[in-house]
Amino acid sequence: MAKLYAKAPDGSDALLSIVITGFTQSLQQNGWCKLPNGLLFQWQKFKLSDYISDDKTNSAPFSVYFNISFEKLGLNCILSSTSGFTDSIESTDEGAEITYIDKNHISIIFSWSYKQSMTYYKRILSIGI
Repeated sequence: MAKLYAKAPDGSDALLSIVITGFTQSLQQNGWCKLPNGLLFQWQKFKLSDYISDDKTNSAPFSVYFNISFEKLGLNCILSSTSGFTDSIESTDEGAEITYIDKNHISIIFSWSYKQSMTYYKRILSIGI
């Protein structure tokens, strides 16, 4: 329940109770929240080695699928790095680009030195309707 305060006729603060319905959510590491107006926020963490199997300097585009599909379209997506290196940490020149977004997935291409001996994690925040 949201709490909203407003001025009462006598000048004091009055508490107005407003119940907002229509929110659905899954508050997990890979989760989502849908607002009553249909706007959907999704987030997920993935391991790069699940998509790229060999030591590479550049990757071919690959798809990461959303937790749930957007009903109409994906509006925007943000890709970020997260810690999670294993073995020796080597210097990389990371460049990642989201090349495509639709109702079900995004396509990503990396242009950097990927070493199979390391574990890289990425996080995605997607917004759509």
